[in-house]
Amino acid sequence: MRAYVFDIDKNLWHTNTPVMMEEKQSDWSWQEIAMSQEDYLSLKDFRSIRHIENNIEKSMINFKDNWPFWTEKFANDIYEAVSNQSNGPSFEKFVEAVRHGNPIAIITARGHQEETLRNAFASVIAEVLECNNTKFHEQMAQILGKDISFQTALAQYIDLSRFYAISNNHFMAQYPDSSSSFRKTQAMEEYLHYVLDELKFLYQADKISVWFSDDDEKNITRMISFFEEKAQEEKFKNTHLVVYHTLPEGIKKIKITEKI
Repeated sequence: MRAYVFDIDKNLWHTNTPVMMEEKQSDWSWQEIAMSQEDYLSLKDFRSIRHIENNIEKSMINFKDNWPFWTEKFANDIYEAVSNQSNGPSFEKFVEAVRHGNPIAIITARGHQEETLRNAFASVIAEVLECNNTKFHEQMAQILGKDISFQTALAQYIDLSRFYAISNNHFMAQYPDSSSSFRKTQAMEEYLHYVLDELKFLYQADKISVWFSDDDEKNITRMISFFEEKAQEEKFKNTHLVVYHTLPEGIKKIKITEKI
């Protein structure tokens, strides 16, 4: 059994969710502007452009659920990326995983509530499977041990998936003053135990692989160290751990443990 863990932005999709900033005007006042994620990440000079009131949380307002209609905004951003085929380097692996009924998890630095991610991905996964669901349907019927409709199989698959937005209130309260990369490892810790304690038996799997995909260098570096630590624990000694670093020039595969 292979379980796949994906980041969202610049990994599954290139979304148009803007970062809100302030730009200094000629009269020394500050005017709010919307900046693309790419321009924000390449920003070097914070003298003429700054975070809203010098507060990064206020600048990332579009990456959280602050009002009810923004739950729809996330879904719309994802739908727009899917419709425009603004796919990231891990999108094809995501499609492959879904079509084969492999377990998936999302670990994103966004701050949405879990239900927001769940609902949006339920729609995306339904669209992925719309024209090619035979393998998925067979796999879900087999692991659940009964003849089920496609809609039931899809609902069960979403229930078995896990969604972690590590900048939402839940995670921030659990790990105050911690880095985003650290919170991603804590989400992975929870997911690894879920895979070994529940999914392994449900899928009747003798061999387990867990694959993590992200574009951020800091996240990759910390996850490699985290996986190396887990590989030393008795519980995970027979678990194949792999990191995928998605770079502009391609995907770098880093095997933490050898394939079983």
